[in-house]
Amino acid sequence: MQEYLGISISPDSMEQLVDHMARGKVPRGHGPYMVFTANLDHIVKLRTDDRFRDAYLKADIVTADGMPVYAYARMRGAKISRIPGSDLFVQLMGNLAPDKHRCFFVLSNPSLGRAMVAHLASRGFSRDRLGYIAPRIGFDRDKADCEGLARSIAEFRPTHLFVGVGSPKSEIWCHRYAEHIGDPVLDRKSVV
Repeated sequence: MQEYLGISISPDSMEQLVDHMARGKVPRGHGPYMVFTANLDHIVKLRTDDRFRDAYLKADIVTADGMPVYAYARMRGAKISRIPGSDLFVQLMGNLAPDKHRCFFVLSNPSLGRAMVAHLASRGFSRDRLGYIAPRIGFDRDKADCEGLARSIAEFRPTHLFVGVGSPKSEIWCHRYAEHIGDPVLDRKSVV
């Protein structure tokens, strides 16, 4: 890992990261294997939000998502790839196997959840290997809602968890409830 702008950025290529996320196993008891994709907005928020910074410090992998983050790190001599979260998501989804992986989505819009499930079902995933929740606005400020969400994820036992309810809410929630959701590969991204 190479540290730039106060975060450690992975030197892995897109192919290496996707291969690791699709084929690697999260050790039992590790908690979620968290992958965050840093952009300029994240860098600004990391300077003032302690909870966001704590979440980033616990991430297993951080990529340079935004061009300013990537360009700055490259100017400082980093040997990294630019890996936007949206591209990573598409590549990873194409490498997940219907008979091996269980995907769960936490999204801000239930219609997006239904669309993801329908798309993956058309690729051969059985419906019992796909799940989603669109929590209500403000769920992150209600302990019962947060615990219910974490319980739903843990009971589903996903191999891959995708959280797209906005930043820094997604990262902070994932960090705060990591010990309650099992050991999935977690890709925090803004899915719209």
